[in-house]
Amino acid sequence: MFSLRRYCTLVLFLTLAIFAAQREVTILQTADTHAEMNQWLRLATLIRREYRPNQTLLVDCGDVVQGSLMATITQGEAAMRPIQVLPYDVWVPGNHELDYGYSAYIGFCKSVGDKLLCANFQLPGQARPPAWRLFDVNGARLAVIGMQASFFRNWLVGKTAEQFRCEKAHGAVARLLPDVCAQKPDAIILAIHQGWMESPDKRGVNEVHEIAAEFPEIDLILGAHTHRTFPGQKVGLKSWYVQPGAQAQYLTVVKLTVDTETHSVVDIQSSLKAVTPDLPEDEELSKELAPFFQQLKEFNEKPLGIVLEKEITAKGRPGVSCQTSDLIAQAIAEAVGANAAFHSRLTDKPLPAGEIRQQHLFELIPYENKIVSALFTPEQLEQLMEEQWALRNNPYRYSGPWNLLFKNNGGKMTLVSINGEPPVPARRYRVAFNSHTAAGSGNLPLLKQFIESPDAQLSVTRINTRRATEDFLRKHQNRIHFQPWIN
Repeated sequence: MFSLRRYCTLVLFLTLAIFAAQREVTILQTADTHAEMNQWLRLATLIRREYRPNQTLLVDCGDVVQGSLMATITQGEAAMRPIQVLPYDVWVPGNHELDYGYSAYIGFCKSVGDKLLCANFQLPGQARPPAWRLFDVNGARLAVIGMQASFFRNWLVGKTAEQFRCEKAHGAVARLLPDVCAQKPDAIILAIHQGWMESPDKRGVNEVHEIAAEFPEIDLILGAHTHRTFPGQKVGLKSWYVQPGAQAQYLTVVKLTVDTETHSVVDIQSSLKAVTPDLPEDEELSKELAPFFQQLKEFNEKPLGIVLEKEITAKGRPGVSCQTSDLIAQAIAEAVGANAAFHSRLTDKPLPAGEIRQQHLFELIPYENKIVSALFTPEQLEQLMEEQWALRNNPYRYSGPWNLLFKNNGGKMTLVSINGEPPVPARRYRVAFNSHTAAGSGNLPLLKQFIESPDAQLSVTRINTRRATEDFLRKHQNRIHFQPWIN
């Protein structure tokens, strides 16, 4: 016989059973903070406000240690403190974590202990890092896979580029997913130092588009590297994608609801919370960083003995009218005894007239590039200039010449002189680059081909381009000559 009470009891029981199987968790993500330490003090406050013990997963997706003068003078040590001090569960290294060398990178990995996840990158002498882990967060089983950038061989040069193992992220995901799925997690999260793009990345730097299109098992992708902001959107077949921009401007907040019986995601909601100036500084992190701030103050106040009568401008095109790129090219050529050099305009920051401080030099050259040189024939130099000229509208990629005078005829380059003298066809001339340009970045196939030839006699030095520029300025100061090298 029908009983309304019994029916209601059954409905209530089933409803409670359904809700009992559901768990809500919060996932917080940072990425590409690039050692913005003043921003970090407020970001830490925001993280603590959003963080709930046993209910929150806190993840960083890399590029922590480079990007400020404090990071440079502490070789990344100061920039790693937030990852060590705050309750992070996962740290995935980025490509800039290698800027201070392999030993420093290994030190960063050791300093975070079991927070490290990195499935596709390994250095010689380094134990294979954990690829993924299973976390219990508020009764939900979350599988997190950590993945590095895969493009390293196009950012490093010489033996440096040959000493590590780096697997494409797509292949690593395909290899790992069967083991991850066998554990029946309630959600699968990919924390990756790569970004989503609207179409497949032709250079192959970012593989998220392909990963999301092929692996619907992945519920959530925490992206990085491209410095773009994504509060949250569906990508590929099923995955939800978020990315918090760069320089510690935002914190990703994801609210995830899973069903622990069906091992599935019921709902995903996400947003980016801004790190605003009115946020107070985190007291614990402030105490941790206080010695580094004092070190920075003393370092920046130390006189360099460089006083410029006129500003060295960053306006114009390298090799034509940009003084800062010409300055750096002269400096790196002199540092290694090269006949000539190619260099780009790294930033739009000039060197001001008056006394120059370390901060000025860092703003001029914010990267930890080393000087590379190789031998080229005049014919090869013409081909290299044409390859560069094709990139002239991309200020991040294009490098202009110094001490190589070219005649430009609609993109066809004729080398007129080297150091004021006609080029000798059979002779090879030593030309300097920074290490990032020399690696090619996938944009300079001719340069890469020429440099890898035994005839090039490639020399990869340990001389920092910023330090070389500082030494050059101190020596020459107001006797630096600028001229166009492409007519």
